[in-house]
Amino acid sequence: MDLRKLYKQGKTFEKFLQEGKERDVKRLMEIYGSIKTDGQTEEKIKNIDKNIKVVVFAEMWCPDCIVNLPVLKKIADLSDKVEFRILPREIDLMERYRVDGRAKIPTFVFLDENYNELGCFVEMPEKVRKDILESDELKAAEIIKRHRKGEFIQEALDEILNICCGQRTEKSRAGTSMEF
Repeated sequence: MDLRKLYKQGKTFEKFLQEGKERDVKRLMEIYGSIKTDGQTEEKIKNIDKNIKVVVFAEMWCPDCIVNLPVLKKIADLSDKVEFRILPREIDLMERYRVDGRAKIPTFVFLDENYNELGCFVEMPEKVRKDILESDELKAAEIIKRHRKGEFIQEALDEILNICCGQRTEKSRAGTSMEF
């Protein structure tokens, strides 16, 4: 998979929004507007010292994309070192990033300036996925509902920022046996 070529084929965030349904765009922008960063987090974002490109596989109709894409956008808005492009969900291209054998969105693939992979974020923060796996069905459904309402934005922000800062290089794609 040529990540440089994929990145260059991707859409900007603005173009992605233009192609979305009004209700989805409204919800995504509400989430974006609700993201609060403290001084320490903003400083960490502004101190990202290497250029990072992110290939994003996402669809506007997906509730997980609506919740997590604004987090990446917020980081990119606060750092001139982070840029991203969005591609539609392509099962074949996402083979390396499957969870439980399935392509999940959003999938963020973080790249250095030479388009070498630094890490990835798939669908939801690892902590949320772990909590779901350790819960019974009823509790898991409640966690998913809370995630899709945007209650775990800080966990997503921390995980994505850790990838950008090189503090975590393992891939965020722990499997889950549940269907979401």
